[in-house]
Amino acid sequence: MNTADERRVGWLDLDTGEPTIEMPELKRDFEAALNEAASLEEQVGEAPRRTISDPATDLANRRPGEHLEAQIAAAAKSGQELKPAHPDFQGKRAYSAMELGVLGERAVAQELDELVGLDPRWTFLNSIPIGTHRADIDHLVVGPGGIFTVNSKHHHAGHAWVGEDALMVNHVWQHYVRESRSEAQRASSLLSSASGTEVTAKGLVVFVGLANLTVKAQPADVHVLEQSELINFMVNQPPRLDDCTADIVLRSARLSCTWK
Repeated sequence: MNTADERRVGWLDLDTGEPTIEMPELKRDFEAALNEAASLEEQVGEAPRRTISDPATDLANRRPGEHLEAQIAAAAKSGQELKPAHPDFQGKRAYSAMELGVLGERAVAQELDELVGLDPRWTFLNSIPIGTHRADIDHLVVGPGGIFTVNSKHHHAGHAWVGEDALMVNHVWQHYVRESRSEAQRASSLLSSASGTEVTAKGLVVFVGLANLTVKAQPADVHVLEQSELINFMVNQPPRLDDCTADIVLRSARLSCTWK
């Protein structure tokens, strides 16, 4: 059930019969809608689809790199051969770009696991499918220091340089800052709409496997760092989010329908 301005009031799990309400102040209206639907079901055998929303998928148990793993599996099933990202590797397996991406997301997730171990107020989701164009958010992190979208970038033994919005890896310009900014803005909009509270997410570009990272100047609204710096970056954030607001945002973030 949604309000007139498309905010979600609640829904009924048609398998378990368990109702979930997201706007307690509209509990009476929600229960009345359920009763009306039940009455109509008795008359015609099916409740109106416009009244009760389909249950959403809980994203809490998504694995790091799960979105890329699905693409790799689909490519293998279709007989597509993945090209090595570094064909000049000697004596080592030459991973494809997607395989390196999975390894990068797993490495960042390990850091985030350590963060949660240090302070359980932090939590995170992995590999959030967003929209309908095979895109995803590698990690969404929610905690006392704020809300962050994390874009993992795995460049084995690479050399990265950042100066505000300009970013190079091995002397090749990359659009990582622009992409991270866009991802954070989209997450902010979708989470604000779903949770009913104003959300401002900050984008992070987290490098895995670099030989070195040179930072001349950080972008204004995106932070670029290495995997080894992630925990210190998070724990040193000033307080921005109380526990109640963090819980509200996280509950919305876990629902797959939030990201459609």
